[in-house]
Amino acid sequence: RIKLESITPEEIQFEKDLHVIQEKDGRTDTLYNIGRDFTIMHLKLDLVLANLQSDHFVLAIQDDELSIDQDMMHLIDFIEAGSKLTPPIIYTIGDKLAIFDGKQQISLCRHLNIETMPFLVRHLGVDKVQSLLRM
Repeated sequence: RIKLESITPEEIQFEKDLHVIQEKDGRTDTLYNIGRDFTIMHLKLDLVLANLQSDHFVLAIQDDELSIDQDMMHLIDFIEAGSKLTPPIIYTIGDKLAIFDGKQQISLCRHLNIETMPFLVRHLGVDKVQSLLRM
């Protein structure tokens, strides 16, 4: 674990163009078309974390220090290079939320006291996400 002082909240930029995300993002399943099937929602992290489906989603933060593993180092390098992040995908499982591939981003944003961040939400799940977060 190290203290993270080199990254500021202003340096964290998320891609907002769904078509750019579709083109550059290798982690998405070919069953989905990001540009067609998803929207971006800016959600409060406290509400998202309070409504997660599992206790297994553990933030990589202890005692105001961020745990640094290979994935976190890659994320930090990506941000320092001025690259835009792809928002994590959020979806519902019953009456809870689940997140696909966003632990490091969320942990870093929480560490930097960023209150809201963008998430990719399938159009079909927007109402359910809003309902769970009482938006």
